Amino acid sequence: PGGTPPLAVPSSLAGHCKPRPTVAALFAGPLLRTRTLGMIYCWFASSFGYYGLSLNTGNLAGSLIVNFAFGSAIELPSYAVAVWLLGTYGRRPTLALGFGIGGLSCLACLVLPSGLPTTAAAMVGKFFVTAAFGSIFVYAGELFPTVLRSAAVGLCSTAARVGGATAPLAVSLSTIASWVPLAVFGGASLLASLVIVVLMPETLGRPLTETIEDFERAASEDHQSGGRRPGRDGRSRGRPRRETADAYENATLAQEVL
Repeated sequence: PGGTPPLAVPSSLAGHCKPRPTVAALFAGPLLRTRTLGMIYCWFASSFGYYGLSLNTGNLAGSLIVNFAFGSAIELPSYAVAVWLLGTYGRRPTLALGFGIGGLSCLACLVLPSGLPTTAAAMVGKFFVTAAFGSIFVYAGELFPTVLRSAAVGLCSTAARVGGATAPLAVSLSTIASWVPLAVFGGASLLASLVIVVLMPETLGRPLTETIEDFERAASEDHQSGGRRPGRDGRSRGRPRRETADAYENATLAQEVL
């Protein structure tokens, strides 16, 4: 008595008033579980390679100051190139290219003579790994349905923090040989490129999936077409992203009302 009566939920929002899935839902189905595990590793590898190559600058031949300054400066054009590639060729090729060339450049240090050639190859690897590291933030959000997007990106971000924390341990392997850290970073990046090519679909121009059911249907079509599911004018069929965002806002409002 005397209290504020509960607000009535509009009938238009009643269909959206469902419990929000938890992080455990990311591992519920085989398609969603495969994509989640693949992105967890790719985030780990991107952070592991990015911070590892930055910290490994002191093990390269030449001036530490010059190497560190150059390694930092190349990040600006790397991000610019990544933005252009993401919008022109898509997310999947950009990440596969970044991880692939970055990994191969690092592995090339195993056969290149010590000195300037090794330093140059390491810088090329840093350039492309940086591009992949910046691109994966865009890609990950588009791979998961709206109801799980924040949980998925949060979980992947945690994996990236683990990668950054373990990078100094790999750098310390230079006590064995100067090329060992570069081999470790190169192998991790090359494996991430393989994960992108084999397991992940293209998301450029496609509407975001809203529910887990939408995701399963779209992922099944991607699996059958090898990650290149086309739609009208090169886009996949489905609701436009504006409608997806409106549905998410309505669902959030309904939960607040309840």
